[in-house]
Amino acid sequence: GVPLEPAVAVPVAPRGQFEYSNLGYALLGAVLDEVHGDWFAAVCQHVLEPAGISSAALVPAPADRVVPKLFGRAIKPWALGESSFAAAGGVWSTFEDLCRYADWALEPGAGRSRTVSWQREGASTWINGEVRAAGAVIASAAGITAVVHALAKAPHAADTIATALIEQEVLSTRDD
Repeated sequence: GVPLEPAVAVPVAPRGQFEYSNLGYALLGAVLDEVHGDWFAAVCQHVLEPAGISSAALVPAPADRVVPKLFGRAIKPWALGESSFAAAGGVWSTFEDLCRYADWALEPGAGRSRTVSWQREGASTWINGEVRAAGAVIASAAGITAVVHALAKAPHAADTIATALIEQEVLSTRDD
């Protein structure tokens, strides 16, 4: 619902060089707003509801938020859900609903359309993201899926934990 300002939509990396940006997701949100009238309503209809997710919100009540603490003080989360970049990671939900989404997206026979924007390498498939002091990943490899959400950890901590969980599970199944 917040318009994407053209001045924000200017790449910062020199031509021909790569620098990660959430601009693509912000642009997708703007396109969905134009086509559907409300990108979040479209996501609810086509993804969240079919996946059985009921807790998703762009701006949850403060009492419904779990936020990391540093030296006993809550780290203020980004107000992504209230910006034109909301489609780039501004959706809050419970961990149970994150797991529910993983089950739905990776359901056998579901097809690649549910994981079209996910990363792939060999037989591994994953999606990850980080904002300030929080990170999440859904990773699937060797027939094992790990869902991790980490708060107040080093960058890429969720990815590291998910990889370790999958490796541990692979080793334990070999020992059986």
